[in-house]
Amino acid sequence: MDLQLTGLKALIIGGTRGIGRATARQLAAEGATVAFCGRGKDAVDALAAEIPGSVGYVADAGGDAAAFKAATESAIAALGGLDILITCQTASGMKFDEAGFRENFEVDVIGTYRAIEVSLPHLKQSAHGSVVNIASIAALEEFGGPQSFNSMKTATIVYLHQLAHAHAPVRFNSVSPGPIYEKEGPWGWVEANMPEVFAGTKKSIPLGRYGLPEEVATAVLYLSSPVAAFVTGTNLVIDGAAKKAVQF
Repeated sequence: MDLQLTGLKALIIGGTRGIGRATARQLAAEGATVAFCGRGKDAVDALAAEIPGSVGYVADAGGDAAAFKAATESAIAALGGLDILITCQTASGMKFDEAGFRENFEVDVIGTYRAIEVSLPHLKQSAHGSVVNIASIAALEEFGGPQSFNSMKTATIVYLHQLAHAHAPVRFNSVSPGPIYEKEGPWGWVEANMPEVFAGTKKSIPLGRYGLPEEVATAVLYLSSPVAAFVTGTNLVIDGAAKKAVQF
């Protein structure tokens, strides 16, 4: 299927590892022009070298607001406009204290807000304006205890749904992955440091394995593409049926 992404301009916030990096690679392979940011210069430079013609820049969506806005505006200008925004940044999970709640709030929630605020005027000028937010099944049911990551990802799903009503025809969707394995990612850490938890989680997934970043990225590309022109305000779960609750 041709996703009609050739020539479109895409920006990925948190695009230097995991799902964000896989999405950047796939967008470029489909003919889109890609910009992305990350918090580490080495990772930004490595991915920029891998994807010819891409725009990589160092920025922290949950850090200094003015610096993030200026850097992102510059990247959008380098792209020559914007059709697709993907918000993939996170402070990650396993934070249970007030400091953790503040960190996830700043990066996951405020970072998503800032990315959309700076991008929305440009997306409104596009015939195919689309935003895809990377959330988690942890936002949809109890997962790993009362940690900050879960509730903050829930907030982003609700926010994207509200934006779909407020700013049509720009489309706003979320994707909620289940356990996604990458050796240098969170589940790679669990594999190395908590092997019993890693094995138990794998066993609990009906498909019998962890998902891969590339499998989530493929769904992100579909939602962000013109092919999904009538899909907005939804949350797509990609988890191998790991989530026990029924989603209506």
